[in-house]
Amino acid sequence: MRLTNGGILEPGDGFTLDGINPKVLLSETNAPWSNGAFLAVSLVYVGGHSDHADLALPLLRQLSIPATFFIDPATMLDDVRRWEQVRATEHELALAPFMGAQKTGFLPGWTQGAFGEEVRSSKRFCREVFGVSPRSLYHPGATLFGDQTNFTTIIEQEFDNVVTSTLGVNGPLSHAKNLSSRPLTSYPNQEFRSLLGLEEPNWLIIPFGPLFEGDNTRILVHRMMLESIGRERKNLRIGTVAQIAAELRNRQSPVE
Repeated sequence: MRLTNGGILEPGDGFTLDGINPKVLLSETNAPWSNGAFLAVSLVYVGGHSDHADLALPLLRQLSIPATFFIDPATMLDDVRRWEQVRATEHELALAPFMGAQKTGFLPGWTQGAFGEEVRSSKRFCREVFGVSPRSLYHPGATLFGDQTNFTTIIEQEFDNVVTSTLGVNGPLSHAKNLSSRPLTSYPNQEFRSLLGLEEPNWLIIPFGPLFEGDNTRILVHRMMLESIGRERKNLRIGTVAQIAAELRNRQSPVE
């Protein structure tokens, strides 16, 4: 276990308040991820776009990389069959039904009741179509709110993990219901390379919107980024949002 001062806590070592009843007071926040890597990476695809199913899913399968697909049922209703290939995979299906919110997270005209019903109907869609109940949500801004109404209570009741488009990298003390994502728009990406060299745990969530917008630039960057992650897999903890969030919560629990 890595200490904040760079030392190592050996088995049997611990801290004590009175010297009589030794008790470990150090949490796992400075330890590497479960596979020994210090950088965790989650690839997330936001919106349920057709090119996510056509372009991303085959490449992820080829490279054996799990990902989280934040779907918006409204964009999938006319083409659900395209997504049947995600069944029985290690990918996570999650929700992003509020991408029309302003960057501040404001949903003009929305009431708490309408928001709750949209969440519940979106979850019903995933249960009925894919047989899963999503536990992760993606949305713009740091929070979601309507006319004089904060939707935090509903979000916390309905979802275990919340990823926002607020730029950032998540550290070991990040809250699983307030996670930041960081789009990587070029390759090679210096931020990705620098994070690989750190010896403190970090979690990089990389979001992808539509992969095709007029030319093949985004498709190429997407492929090169995934291939780079595949080459570095020995130095990475690669997992879905739900998988890494579970580890994040565990490392924040005091060592007994």
